[in-house]
Amino acid sequence: MHFQFKCPECNRAIYNRRVKTCEFCGYQFPVALLYSEDDKKRLDELDKKESRKRAKEGLKLGGSDTGSFIDGFADCGGD
Repeated sequence: MHFQFKCPECNRAIYNRRVKTCEFCGYQFPVALLYSEDDKKRLDELDKKESRKRAKEGLKLGGSDTGSFIDGFADCGGD
């Protein structure tokens, strides 16, 4: 898997651009590496839309789904 964004301090992959510091070394990221407020809103809306779609599809199949569409990339917090 290739990650486009890397920490300038430790050169490790940035897994969550909502978090303001590196999860490995604690380096505080420059604003240019973080999602903008507009980006975060778009991602939140996309996640909600996909979650509703998956829940609706689950109901059609007789099941349910409460997970995020980004199951492999959990949001670990941040602003």
